[in-house]
Amino acid sequence: QLAGGIPIPLPHRWENQFQPDLDELETLLLVHQPKYVLVNFPCNPTSATCSRKVMTEMVNLARKHRTILVADNAYSEMYFDKEDKPLSFLEIPGAKEVTIEFHSLSKTFNMTGWRIAFAVGNQELIAGLLRVKTNIDSGPLLAVQKAAEFALANADRLAQPIRELYFKRREIVLNEMKRLGIEYFHPKATFFVWARVPGKESSMDFTKRLISKHGLVVTPGIGFGEHGEGFFRLALTVPNEKLLDAMSRLEKALRN
Repeated sequence: QLAGGIPIPLPHRWENQFQPDLDELETLLLVHQPKYVLVNFPCNPTSATCSRKVMTEMVNLARKHRTILVADNAYSEMYFDKEDKPLSFLEIPGAKEVTIEFHSLSKTFNMTGWRIAFAVGNQELIAGLLRVKTNIDSGPLLAVQKAAEFALANADRLAQPIRELYFKRREIVLNEMKRLGIEYFHPKATFFVWARVPGKESSMDFTKRLISKHGLVVTPGIGFGEHGEGFFRLALTVPNEKLLDAMSRLEKALRN
């Protein structure tokens, strides 16, 4: 919007495993002729990952309609099954012609706030990004760059304990939600759980009640756009004992 653009939302639906509807996407491409399509897999807030088939079709559509795929891949290393790792769009044949992909070290290596990331993809798009960045800032602190260099050189060794930590936290929350009868989308990646709001409250009313009466903070689905209504997001970013306490508070809220 700062650049004069108009965002056009494409809803991702529960019944479609939060995968984009490709027919809807092509309609939007035909009608609006967007400059780029922003995609986020693994997804915040839903935790959904994208299948190779859908990725391939999205790349084909981008090439067909002469648009750009901007892939936010910040959670690429936050997965729970080594046999089902999230894909990069750049693994898809032809993607390098139409894709720029962004990665952040903040999630993978607990470097939140360090403001360090990188972009890969189409050479012309990278050159355009460089022109913009050159006029906005002059680069991260050298010490941060050195830390990032070490992290990337030792990525698997450093990331695996963090993945295991979030796996244990995920299991705590999912087991408790199952016990409480809360319907949730089973996360294969990220450190979020996306769940249906129990009962008939709006997501905003539900989350307001949780924080005001039970001291529990979760994020209302409406905060992610109108199609997030009816859901809430719980983050796995606190220790196990706090998660158990959170689920106990959630249980009390449901009783009331």
